[in-house]
Amino acid sequence: MQKSKYEEQSGILDGFNDLMATLAPKIDPAEFIALQEKLLEQVSDKSSYEAEKILKRMIQFYHSAEQPEKADKIVENNLQIENFCRQAVEKRIAKQQYEDAKRLIFNYLKKNPSNYHRYWNEYILDIAQKEKDVHTVWKTAFGFISSHFDKKYYTIYRATFSAEEWANELENLILHYEQKKETTYWGNFNNRLDFNTSIADVLVAEKASNRLLTYLEKYSDVELVEKYYTATAGEFPERTLSLLQKTLDAFAEKNMGRDKYEYIKGLLKKMEKIKGGKEIVNGMVVRYRTVYKNRRAMLEVLRGF
Repeated sequence: MQKSKYEEQSGILDGFNDLMATLAPKIDPAEFIALQEKLLEQVSDKSSYEAEKILKRMIQFYHSAEQPEKADKIVENNLQIENFCRQAVEKRIAKQQYEDAKRLIFNYLKKNPSNYHRYWNEYILDIAQKEKDVHTVWKTAFGFISSHFDKKYYTIYRATFSAEEWANELENLILHYEQKKETTYWGNFNNRLDFNTSIADVLVAEKASNRLLTYLEKYSDVELVEKYYTATAGEFPERTLSLLQKTLDAFAEKNMGRDKYEYIKGLLKKMEKIKGGKEIVNGMVVRYRTVYKNRRAMLEVLRGF
């Protein structure tokens, strides 16, 4: 695809103009600004990256010339550019001009419905928290955790409910995640499981150790158990060790190779740190040395236990 005349000119002039933005106050400011305005006229899409580059050079020039009000005016006159609109929103939030900030956000989203919304929703959430608008906080925070658990927004969402309300809402949230099918590929060994990490993460956040263990036992995958064992080992050391032993035994039986043996060794060391773990690990190592006596590399890796 052949470049347009403007794209060719822009590519050639970019480096020159960046240099001029720094030197212009000492050379010919008026000529520099006139050149940028001329270049901008040639850009048909005033929300494009090309337009933004030119405008940023002008903004840089005005800041260098200690004329911040002119730099601010460029931003305010070009809110069709996402970065400029975000700057304007942040400025208004800092000044507690929340209604005006929301107006800018909703106007931008109306004109750009397909754009990535996360930044804008973060602004909406921030404003709602400052205004103590509980309904908007609840709605926006849920939007952040609807697809996947996120601890930051989960905590904000949870705080919009009373303790009595949360007991019921917790079950609704878990049901919501259960209804969203999620296939997980675990760790270095690419194990495929129909396991929803969001449910496990919610149970960790709720310190629901017994329920989390029951959920892990349903899948019995060693890397899965390893990811979450620290959330259950303190309250249920024996049961956690039993699940780790069961899943690691199954892993050792099916997998060969030094990288797999190093993984086994690493997990055994983690198990030793759990209450009652040393005795369990000693028994496992003795058994592995007998059952897998023909796996020379495995015996080498486990040397030292």
